[in-house]
Amino acid sequence: MSEGLMKMVFRKVLSLVVVALVLFCSTSGYATSTNSQGQDKKLDIGALGPATSGGKSKAMVENTYVQTTYENLYKLAWSYDAFSSADEEDLNTYLMITECNLYNKFFQNEFEWEKIKIATRKFIADNKDKVPRYYEYVQPIFLGRYDYALQGFPIIVDAQEFKGQKNLQFAKFQAGETSCGRMDINSRRFPAEGVVSLLSPLNLAFIRVPLPLAEKYIEWRSKQQDIEEGKRQAYIRYRIRIDGYDGIKSYSLGLDAFNFNGKLMRLDVFADKELLLPLYSQVF
Repeated sequence: MSEGLMKMVFRKVLSLVVVALVLFCSTSGYATSTNSQGQDKKLDIGALGPATSGGKSKAMVENTYVQTTYENLYKLAWSYDAFSSADEEDLNTYLMITECNLYNKFFQNEFEWEKIKIATRKFIADNKDKVPRYYEYVQPIFLGRYDYALQGFPIIVDAQEFKGQKNLQFAKFQAGETSCGRMDINSRRFPAEGVVSLLSPLNLAFIRVPLPLAEKYIEWRSKQQDIEEGKRQAYIRYRIRIDGYDGIKSYSLGLDAFNFNGKLMRLDVFADKELLLPLYSQVF
């Protein structure tokens, strides 16, 4: 082969290699981007802990907490093996509470119901780790007269509940009261309440509110109709993390409840039931 022909062949091969490299790099970059987007779409916000200050939007932070419902209280208890899917009554009750439409439609058909139970056992086993562990709930309270010296409001009426309190009742429902109506459920074996026990007790007999904000709150509250002398309505939003399960326990007044252990992450006091007018916040 002549020297000129060899040079021409070499130049063609070199150009093909360059084109191949360019195509490879662009394809690899596109694949990386696509995979990254796919991972973001699969991200289960409800299973994440509270976001740190770096990087997550406010919407994502808000979505890390879910409100307690009768259904997700039971899903939480089942995720800690509070019941057995091999037990017929346990599994039937789980479906009564969490899938009452299926229960009403298929329970009387033994063959269809057996298929549903098999699918439910698999679903429970496969999704234990996906059940949310972060919850929020709201409790109404009353505030007393403003203390100018301490710059804040005392919590009145049930203030003893906020002194050295280690147990927070974060879920309270009527046993058997599902979205399909009332079901016949053994409330002692299958409670409708949930309590979280805190390692560090809550002490909150007084909330500090700056004078300008307190003046606006007092003026706004005075215009509301639900006024009692010496009492001002407010609302506490608790945000908690569930870390473990300690079984069903009996409390005062004959209350039987699922008892979890966990941590109070944040507490916010609002002037209104819609939680739009904040008065006080504390992060733990």
